[in-house]
Amino acid sequence: MQDHTQRTLNNHSNSQFKTGILRYFLAAFLPLALLIVSAAYAIYVVDSNGQIKLKVQQNQSMIKLQTAAITQDFTLIASDILFLAAESELQEAFEEGDTEHLQQASIELKNFVKAKKIYDQIRFIDNNGMERIRINFDGTDASIVPVDKLQSKADRYYFTEALKLKAGEIYISPLDLNIENGEVEQPYKPMIRFTTPVMDSRGNRLGFLVSNYYGQVMLDHFIGIHTEDPELSHLVNSDGYWLHSNPHGLEWGFMFADKKQVSFKHAHAEAWQQINTRENGHIELDKGIYCFTTINPLHRVLPDYQITSLHQVGEWKVISFDSRADLNAMLANTKNIISIWTIISLLLASIISGLLARAISSRKIAEATAHQADLRMKEAVRTALDGIITIDHDDLIVSLNRSAETIFGISSSEVIGKCLSETIMPERFREMHRKGMARYLEDRESLLLGRRMEAIARHSDGHEFPIELSITVIEGEAQPLFTAFIRDLTEQKKADDKIRKLSRAIEQAGESIIITDHQGSIEYVNPAFCDITGYQSDEIIGQNPRILNSGEQNRRFYQEMWRTIKAGENWQGRIVDRRKDGSVFPAILNISPIFDENNNITHFIGLQQNLQEYEELEERFQQAQKMEAIGTLVGGIAHDFNNTLAGIIGNLYLIKRKVSDQPTVVSRVETIETLASRASEMIQQLMAFSRRSVINMQQINLPPFIKETAKLHEVSIPENIKLELTIKEEAMYIHADANQLQQMLFNLVNNARDALDDIDSPVISLSLKRYIADNKFQERHPETEIMEFALISVADNGAGIEAENLEHIFEPFFTTKAVGQGTGLGLSMVYGAVQAHGGCIEVDSRKGKGTCFNIYLPLLSSNIEETATSSLYVTEIMDGEGETILLVDDDTLLVNTVREILEDMKYNIITASNGREAIDAFIAHRHEIKLIIMDVVMPQLGGVEALLEIRKVEPAIPCIFTTGYDRSKVLEQHGMANVESVLTKPYEVFDLARLVNEKLR
Repeated sequence: MQDHTQRTLNNHSNSQFKTGILRYFLAAFLPLALLIVSAAYAIYVVDSNGQIKLKVQQNQSMIKLQTAAITQDFTLIASDILFLAAESELQEAFEEGDTEHLQQASIELKNFVKAKKIYDQIRFIDNNGMERIRINFDGTDASIVPVDKLQSKADRYYFTEALKLKAGEIYISPLDLNIENGEVEQPYKPMIRFTTPVMDSRGNRLGFLVSNYYGQVMLDHFIGIHTEDPELSHLVNSDGYWLHSNPHGLEWGFMFADKKQVSFKHAHAEAWQQINTRENGHIELDKGIYCFTTINPLHRVLPDYQITSLHQVGEWKVISFDSRADLNAMLANTKNIISIWTIISLLLASIISGLLARAISSRKIAEATAHQADLRMKEAVRTALDGIITIDHDDLIVSLNRSAETIFGISSSEVIGKCLSETIMPERFREMHRKGMARYLEDRESLLLGRRMEAIARHSDGHEFPIELSITVIEGEAQPLFTAFIRDLTEQKKADDKIRKLSRAIEQAGESIIITDHQGSIEYVNPAFCDITGYQSDEIIGQNPRILNSGEQNRRFYQEMWRTIKAGENWQGRIVDRRKDGSVFPAILNISPIFDENNNITHFIGLQQNLQEYEELEERFQQAQKMEAIGTLVGGIAHDFNNTLAGIIGNLYLIKRKVSDQPTVVSRVETIETLASRASEMIQQLMAFSRRSVINMQQINLPPFIKETAKLHEVSIPENIKLELTIKEEAMYIHADANQLQQMLFNLVNNARDALDDIDSPVISLSLKRYIADNKFQERHPETEIMEFALISVADNGAGIEAENLEHIFEPFFTTKAVGQGTGLGLSMVYGAVQAHGGCIEVDSRKGKGTCFNIYLPLLSSNIEETATSSLYVTEIMDGEGETILLVDDDTLLVNTVREILEDMKYNIITASNGREAIDAFIAHRHEIKLIIMDVVMPQLGGVEALLEIRKVEPAIPCIFTTGYDRSKVLEQHGMANVESVLTKPYEVFDLARLVNEKLR
């Protein structure tokens, strides 16, 4: 400590000593030295000013020459395009517009471009913006662009501006770099476009001539004028960007997003403020001397032409710049001569004064540097974004900056001198803080120093918040000072939490999410993507989404998708993609671009939802709707159609009885009966398909039933076709309608028979076995939960069914047979009947391999007792004994026919046309009427409702219902489905006679 004090005293003494010598020296030497230096300075100033003035004059002359060169180039180009626009042969070619004239004009323009060698392109564009002629020049030769390569320029800015031009006016575009496919062409091609309208002899505009002037020619002329040092000149546009720079490589900053700050305006900001506001002149600044002039091609360069443009070229500045270093180099000789003279004159004085000046300068510089450093440090601390608080060894706040005041809601005047822990620290941490301070003061060690950590701080209003904290220590002569750098993490924590939530949402989303860069390289996929496609993330990262291409979409589909998203718009649509295993799946895909802060697209995000289950469900729903529509149609016509058939069949019966002695007539009547039966069967098949037919369900043991059915089929199968029967000999009971089951087998065997025409060794196989549903069956038929089935298979070795027909074979009226050989209802009836029995049907057919139909019918439990599957039917009509029958139907013709039939059977008949009349008739003849035959569906009052009213009067009166609808649906709602007898229209006379006899006896 004493040594330090002694050194300080010695330094102070030396300073005083040197100050005394300096004061003495200045008092003696200053007048002479001042005279010598003043003379030398005056000589130097006069000579240097003369040289600088001469240099300025030379530079101004040079930039005038360069300005004239640019003016001449612009004048030449303007005269060229106006000459071409006014050239009569070209006007005639443009006006005619046919291929021959345009070809001749193209040749003339090609020769012009080739001769000039300064145009990159010359085009003739029609009034719709379509190129009609384009001549390209590659530097050595000119070429005519083929017609099929010509493009529409209707959306280009120079065409839009050209539409505003009048005859003789010229539009001049800004000088910039040529752009191809959205990027600056390499190597650079500076380009200016001159556009003028072409008029016909009547003053009508034919189109526009557009010349792409290769701006490098003008720049080369500009550079070539400066013969001494062409690099001293700068050409700058109105925004302060270099068109030609010194040094090279600084040009065209306005064309590139990452070079917006590379400009004369930024590099010479002080000079630009003056140059930009003046036409011409020169200025001298610390950097050097600037000589400049202004070029305005629209006013000064081309005064003899009419120019209009909303996007004018603007003013250009031609600037020559001599840096201070260049000027000093120029004046070096003068400076050296005067310096030598001054040095000789002041040799002794300069040595002494130089030593003193160096000492004084060093001290002043050191003081100024230290002072400036101190000011900068204080300002940096004061304005830092992080909070900075300094405390002493007693935990007392020494200083804090403005950010700390904002972070903690305090002011310096309030907290300086107070304990830090009591001011900004939560109470639970204060004791730990004090112990840590004491421990450091004792052993100068701490785990907290020199590293960043997170902590909890307290605001002046009492709420706590997270901070990032780093602590440094400054060891003083007595006690250390501690400085804390503090950053409020509240917003960052919120942002981090938001990012975590978003990340979890993306990871856990059920939809597939994929993120690519702007070139389409995959950077991220979520787990749902992996589940749907079968790819793992490490397999797909870095790949292109085209790896999912299924081939279902054409190239135009993807081109439109990329065009949309690269334009910054969202794209949404249905797409079929391919999984890793090769299977395909439909999906809804939504792709959105992601933008950065400069509104540039950096990434794309795709959200994909698998539609496979949805579309399968939709397909089943549409099929169900189709079935419902057919059912509605069938139900609508069945009643009236069956009534008509019932009347026809009844009348045929009556006719046969009348003409039984006329065989020819009887034969014709039987033919009509056959046709009526076919029509009835067609309706029943439609009803079966739509599941609206009358079904009489009973327990049937399939093995004997199918054997009996097969015997019936043998009669209809030609002898050359072999019928193979494979029946599992075990009891297999199902709940079924015997007639429908027999009809199903009949239709399938007939189809198999028809498929065996022209087949060598034709075979029909009919088999029955027990089937237990496996997982694959349940996947194919999710609509059923039944596990045990009777499997009936009907197969043939015929030609098979075309693949495109398989999905239509169960549709009503679909047939591939010749006209008159099939109704197209057979398989429809089979399908409807299987559905009505709660079963499933599958078909397996391959071209040339035959067809197999598999019918799965639910089995009943195995302990069911066998019941008869057939009934005895009356084969002879039994006459009545004069009993009275009430006959009710809204179809008058049918009523008359049935009445005549029943009267022929010796019955007395009372008729009514609806339920209301039936009630009145029964009440009037209640003691006579022994039986009621009544239609179910009638106007005013239906048959079921009428019977309920009648039985209030006579509970035991028997009734036979007739209907063309499904009796179960009509009668179930009244609890009569299994009680009343029902005849389904059209019915046989034998069935009517049998049932009437049963009811009356």
